[in-house]
Amino acid sequence: MKARPGIVRIDLKKIEVFSNALGIANVGALAKGTGIPRSTLNRYLHDEEMPIDRLKSLANRLGTTPESLMPISSFAQNAEPPFKVVAPSNFDILEFVSPISSAANGLSFCVAKLKSQLNAKHFSRGKFYWLAGVDQRNQPKLRECLNRHGSVCESCKDALRVARHRIAIPLEHDTAWWVLDHWIDGSPLDSLIYPRQELSHSLIKRLGTEILLGLDELHSSGIVMRELTPDKVIVSEDQERCTLTDFEMAILTEGTVSVSGRWKNRSPYLAPENVDDSDYYRKPEIVKSRDIYSWAAIMIELFTGDPLADVKRLSEFLPQAKFAKYLMDCRHPRADFRPKAVAEVLEVWNKW
Repeated sequence: MKARPGIVRIDLKKIEVFSNALGIANVGALAKGTGIPRSTLNRYLHDEEMPIDRLKSLANRLGTTPESLMPISSFAQNAEPPFKVVAPSNFDILEFVSPISSAANGLSFCVAKLKSQLNAKHFSRGKFYWLAGVDQRNQPKLRECLNRHGSVCESCKDALRVARHRIAIPLEHDTAWWVLDHWIDGSPLDSLIYPRQELSHSLIKRLGTEILLGLDELHSSGIVMRELTPDKVIVSEDQERCTLTDFEMAILTEGTVSVSGRWKNRSPYLAPENVDDSDYYRKPEIVKSRDIYSWAAIMIELFTGDPLADVKRLSEFLPQAKFAKYLMDCRHPRADFRPKAVAEVLEVWNKW
């Protein structure tokens, strides 16, 4: 079907997840404050598409971005992104491999596969960040975020499940940045979640183990990912290996602990204390549990299709009551009620 100008596809599951997080139980409540009549919104949801300006209103109601309510393939709806993408020196853009997204700090970015002009065998995963619309007062802090990714990768350069960084390149008077990593053959974990599909328990266990091992490599280097979401997990083509990437919002538990205490969009994967980034929640013995919360939310979604599913719903897909409860404990809203170390979670997970 040919895309119509100004009309975009929407993902009902994502809308449901964000609605559940806010306790929005029906279409009437969802329409409140959006300026969209209930009947019209019902029609949009039925057709699974809507005008982009209406989607912006809906996203504002849900405290998120329009892109986060669109399917993983939404980038294909637009021949070009809504901002100018300039290839970095000595590289060609082969294809865009993700929709335009918004990070927790509000930065807009897209991901592309790049090919080196100097070596035809060298490919890179590039994230293009558009900074032109950012308040000038905030740009130094955002540049610190962009450099944080490279610092994390360098600290874990011998890790097996952490992306390998190439370089960060500012463009056009610092109004845009490229962050380049070595190319990873695979797809984001999103592609196994959207559209919803039933995954075998053996695959879920393998993916869960791989992500935990990646987190253990980070934590062993004094790094907490903090913004672990499915799009930041690259699953290899044979589904045997996971690689973690996109560390712009990571915490370094030794030294400077945070690049930002402000989170502009909500996510069902992020631990609640990311909003209340107090000194208590930055304690080394507690801070690592943020990644455990996110890991558990992703695992629960792989089982049920909903990262915020309750234990009753989870038990429909995971009949082992003791293990289902443990996953819920890992996703406990209070940090001090969760396991404190990835090694502890791995030990339980491996017994399943």
